[in-house]
Amino acid sequence: GNDRLIRIGSRFYLARSVTILFSCLVAFLVFYWARKLYSFIPAVFSLLLYVLDPNIIAHSQLVTTDLYVTGSIAFAFFRLWKFANDRSWQNGLWCAFALGVSQLAKYTAIVLFPLFLIALLAFDLSKWGREARGNESVGILTLRYVKISAVAALVSIIVINAGFLFNRTFTPFGEFTFRSKVF
Repeated sequence: GNDRLIRIGSRFYLARSVTILFSCLVAFLVFYWARKLYSFIPAVFSLLLYVLDPNIIAHSQLVTTDLYVTGSIAFAFFRLWKFANDRSWQNGLWCAFALGVSQLAKYTAIVLFPLFLIALLAFDLSKWGREARGNESVGILTLRYVKISAVAALVSIIVINAGFLFNRTFTPFGEFTFRSKVF
């Protein structure tokens, strides 16, 4: 009777503790990124906005995917910001890894693929007018984006498959049943 309830309660406590810990990591990311962008005082204000948000308070103690997808998307956009400002292979691979991890958190994060491409393109176009990039042809820019997209897709697919322990990795696409007619 009571022993069984204690075991069940301790499992829920453990699961909730992991979610709370993850929420703390997201809070640290919010603070760290805001400090990199603006300085200490705005970072503290950003952190306060995060920790006092009723949705964050509520979801930080629930065992659902909502906070995990929020944190993984925030981390993915942080890595995209790093990659946009420094186009090293290391930053690119971290960005693709974070993109893959966000797909593991919740399948609706698939919208990040076109969003990342649009955000990176907007970032580059805003810099194009300010810098001497006018002599760079559209073909070279397109080829660069095709390479970036291919690497991001490949790394994301590897991360997703690793997250699912490579279960049904080489199953033909037609054998899957999808819940959404769009996807």
